[in-house]
Amino acid sequence: MTASFTHLMRSSIEIKNTYTSKSIDSINFVYIRTLKYNNSSDKRRMINWLIFSWRVSRLFKFIGDKPDVVIVSSPSLVSFLGARSLANRFKSKLIFDVRDIWPLALVELGGFSIKNPFIRVMQWLEVMAYQHSDVVSSSLPCAIEHMEAHGMKRNKFLYLPNGFNKEELLNKDKLEDFFSSQIPKNKFVVGYVGSLGLANAMSILLKAAKLLNSDKSIVFVIVGKGNELKNLKSQVKSLNLINVVFIDSVPKKQVQSVIQLFDVCYIGWLEKSGYKFGISPQKLPEYLFSGKPIIHSYSGRGCVVKEANAGISVPAEDHVAIKNAIIQLQGMTSYDRGKLGENGKKYSMRHYDYKNIAKSLESVF
Repeated sequence: MTASFTHLMRSSIEIKNTYTSKSIDSINFVYIRTLKYNNSSDKRRMINWLIFSWRVSRLFKFIGDKPDVVIVSSPSLVSFLGARSLANRFKSKLIFDVRDIWPLALVELGGFSIKNPFIRVMQWLEVMAYQHSDVVSSSLPCAIEHMEAHGMKRNKFLYLPNGFNKEELLNKDKLEDFFSSQIPKNKFVVGYVGSLGLANAMSILLKAAKLLNSDKSIVFVIVGKGNELKNLKSQVKSLNLINVVFIDSVPKKQVQSVIQLFDVCYIGWLEKSGYKFGISPQKLPEYLFSGKPIIHSYSGRGCVVKEANAGISVPAEDHVAIKNAIIQLQGMTSYDRGKLGENGKKYSMRHYDYKNIAKSLESVF
């Protein structure tokens, strides 16, 4: 079950009833009607959390067979209340799945004070979720340390990274000619594809681009959209960058086709203590699977690019190190860059194939 609207959707789901079910690939999805809102900071988003949680708790009226397990996913901690109510009614096991550690992420990245009443409520809900769930899963490999410090028993933890459907990535859609034509030919392409938010630290990449602005052999291609897009374009203008190309986001099934146009993939982060628990972005497994070398600007724990020997890892927010990594990779032979990409692809198949991840979850069931 999912809400009919979030700010991350490409297009909203229009439903008339409070609950609307739809069968997709033999799986019954239930859409719960919620309010539309403008962005992640819109107050109606918080109202939606309450609406969604309440309506989840009332789902027992529409569920015929008793569920063995109820799984609720964060970051909306309020949803846990509805899921717990539903699990208690059916006497089902409850799994709390943590994608971002709230409210820590709101304090670290959102600038909220730990004394803020909203943060205190979120903290109370977080501790409750750790204590009253049968299993706590997370895509963050080192999150167990934080969770233990907030009341969770260690044996409840299950590491479930973000991953991919191998068949879906292999059967990628072709790009239209107008897309490919936007990428300059006969240049060394440093590419990024994904969301353009504050956490993605794209402004640091643009500072590296400034250092290479006079090198006509290198181009930076940024594919995606998000709250920071306008600011990034303004930064390109103010820095007089002539080596940066912005391209609109593409459907998920075209992402692998986009990456194949890159020589190097880039992914970066801010230097925040919250990353001491690790990260699990959706794009990193897809980068690794692509067979392209990766520059990873990251100072937290568990650097997959370094572990897989799939590229070059540099400190977060260090634009000089990013520039040096680009020059180093450009100076390699295509064979040596290909070896790094091959390392990443093999690593991704071992750790991020949904079939392997599903086995871990199945073992808990």
